[in-house]
Amino acid sequence: MPIPDSSPSPKKSPDPKFLPSLEVDELLATLEHSHGLYYKMMNLEVWAIVETLDQFFPGSWGHFMTNRKVAMKQFLQRQQAKNAEGKEEGSSDLSDLSEGEEGLADAIDNFVPPPLDEDGGATSSIPFPS
Repeated sequence: MPIPDSSPSPKKSPDPKFLPSLEVDELLATLEHSHGLYYKMMNLEVWAIVETLDQFFPGSWGHFMTNRKVAMKQFLQRQQAKNAEGKEEGSSDLSDLSEGEEGLADAIDNFVPPPLDEDGGATSSIPFPS
């Protein structure tokens, strides 16, 4: 018995070197749409996990996010210390971090855990219908 084709696209695409510009644009649009659907599905799965976890262990998501914030601050401090050791006269402030890490450090410093609902559980910040 033949194995069914499990490729995401039912039609086989020819060699991209010979595709007209319009077909390349269509393939890129299809890929972008598929990529967007993939991330929406991941968000939905995370939301379901968070909501289920909060049903069984109220407040657990807020505790997780608080612990994550502490762990990220410790990680950034270790990275800063490592960078300072590698330099002759390095400073240990955020100037040692790359631009992305600085934004991450600011986001972590300004993080506020989600509010608790009437059951004492954290409410999800992902806007999905219940």
